Amino acid sequence: MVYEDNPFNSSQGKKILDDIFDLMFVSPTKAPNKVESSDKIKQVDYYKSNIVNIVNKMRKFVMGYKQVILSETEGSGILVCPSCYRRDAIWNWETVDAGHYASPNDWLSSVELTKWEQGGANEKDRYLFMVRYRCNHVTTCNECHATWKGHGKSKCPECQSTDLAKVGCGEESYAKHFVRLYTADDNIPQKDGQGTGAIERNLKITDPNNRRLKVDGKITGYEFVHESLPDGKIVRDWDEVKKYTPKIRFTVSNESVGASKTVDCPVSELAFAVSKQQQVQCVFGRRIGASGTGKQAHPKSVVALRTARNDPEPACPECGADDFNPPLQEINNLYYRPYPMNIMNSQPLGGEAAGGTFRGKPVYNLYLESPVADSFKLFVPVPAVFSLSSIPRTPQIQRSGSAPPSCPNDVGGNLSAEEVMAEVADDLKETLEELRKQAVMNTSGITPTDADNCTAPGYTFDVCEGRSRKADYDFDLELWIDDSPPCYSFIDRSNGKTTNTKQQYARWSEIPEYAGGSGTEYLGPNPKVQLIQDWLKSTKQITAASGNSPIYHYVHVIDTKIDVDLGTRLEVFECKTCKGIVEAGGCIPYRKNNGQCDENGVAIAPFPQAVMDAEIEHENQYPKENNLGEPVAIAWGIYAQEDHDGKKMLENPNLNIRIG
Repeated sequence: MVYEDNPFNSSQGKKILDDIFDLMFVSPTKAPNKVESSDKIKQVDYYKSNIVNIVNKMRKFVMGYKQVILSETEGSGILVCPSCYRRDAIWNWETVDAGHYASPNDWLSSVELTKWEQGGANEKDRYLFMVRYRCNHVTTCNECHATWKGHGKSKCPECQSTDLAKVGCGEESYAKHFVRLYTADDNIPQKDGQGTGAIERNLKITDPNNRRLKVDGKITGYEFVHESLPDGKIVRDWDEVKKYTPKIRFTVSNESVGASKTVDCPVSELAFAVSKQQQVQCVFGRRIGASGTGKQAHPKSVVALRTARNDPEPACPECGADDFNPPLQEINNLYYRPYPMNIMNSQPLGGEAAGGTFRGKPVYNLYLESPVADSFKLFVPVPAVFSLSSIPRTPQIQRSGSAPPSCPNDVGGNLSAEEVMAEVADDLKETLEELRKQAVMNTSGITPTDADNCTAPGYTFDVCEGRSRKADYDFDLELWIDDSPPCYSFIDRSNGKTTNTKQQYARWSEIPEYAGGSGTEYLGPNPKVQLIQDWLKSTKQITAASGNSPIYHYVHVIDTKIDVDLGTRLEVFECKTCKGIVEAGGCIPYRKNNGQCDENGVAIAPFPQAVMDAEIEHENQYPKENNLGEPVAIAWGIYAQEDHDGKKMLENPNLNIRIG
């Protein structure tokens, strides 16, 4: 409990203060009612050995959130709308469509179940499913933080409060889910032995000819399944979480014995949407006697601190111990019964959730509290790349390849990059206009199908198109056969605008003969009649090569910073060019010394005059002297005075650039 419920002057509070005192100060062996005052080493060693328990005791009076490392927040189970910043657990969202994404090589034809071969530990060797979400109407109580589907209620059914937030903008977005063959209970094991060998266990099937035997099976089918919440429904329990969370239903079969089963695997591991709290046990009990020096309360037994329902107990039910190490210990990979966490942030998210950027997209700082354990509170930074992303309605130029680290003061290089991007944008505009004409007039001789131009005329941002939502393996054909419904979206394909009516269109432009079609293989949107891209790949007309732009400022690494709390690595760069400009007294004398211009700033070939002009213009926007009146080219990142620190550092989640 926090202080307001558990003040110092309460009986419980006084007991905690007594415990803290006893943990801080040791008594002489022959004077148990006194404080050790002569043996300093004994007193210091005693205090240091109890520091963990002292802190845990003090935490009972305060509200504190344990911070989660940013890199560990993938699979949080909490989604944030990129359009209106509504935030909710995954089961409160409407799913519109889904599709299996086998690999970048099969990005427009993905039926065979294939493990993803890229990314980190939470991505590689899992099955990637793309899910299209809609920001549906929900209501959140600002008092008790309960959320339910719909806008129909004027009072909270939990606490009767009228302070309600009604949200849901109706816009679509998408999420990437890397799914492994784990059930919800496998992800959050609550029983001994459940936390290991999940995949092997889920691939075992009972032999129908000998029920005592288990045989090995393999995955022979998959289907995206989601039971939507009824209007007004509040999810309160683990069983309801499992019921309403979107899942992949895998079919596991053994052909030789003719047996099969289904395994339901949630698309998210729900790491923070529910109270994933480790179980605690009391090992042999607290010591009984003066100053806790006597024998242990139950020296031959380990007692779990849990109720019959597997809810957490605040203290050992046998000896009353509530101190860690000793005698309480957390049990690795074993958890209490999960409950939906209360999201304490405003609905929709406000300024309190601003958490910078990660991989170029926002980070949402979320404050979460368990409904059954007052001490279980988490501060979770959820990057947008692990949540929902917007679906663009027009082609977005993508960069290919890799570019070297750049200086933010390289205005000449930026100018060249802008010219390259402008050139690509002009070509893209022309291409898109021509494709739209072809779609209407059929001048190319290739007729678009119902699977083409899915986002807007001449353009498809691929989420589920050409990707199977349901498929089964045919043992006779030795092939995977798609059994998906059509694709669905709330985007009007004629203009790219959001509509209130669900749109239906073909998932495939071609279906092979063996699956009942007229083609030779499964084909999704046709890149010959439209521009196509997804979160990873695009047709060549949308791609601009990275590293093609000239560089006029040269940087090198001078330091590396590791942020353990955020799980990030920052490289610090220094720009040799900026440093040289400052030492020379400006960009003209620097370039003149390097034979790139004359004393008037006229460029000497092959150095471009446009770059020289851009640097001069940039320099003239800033003071020419520092706070001491000394001539300094401040434009290149030099500190001048308190209210002017020159050029701001480039803020990037992957690198920090320091100039000067």
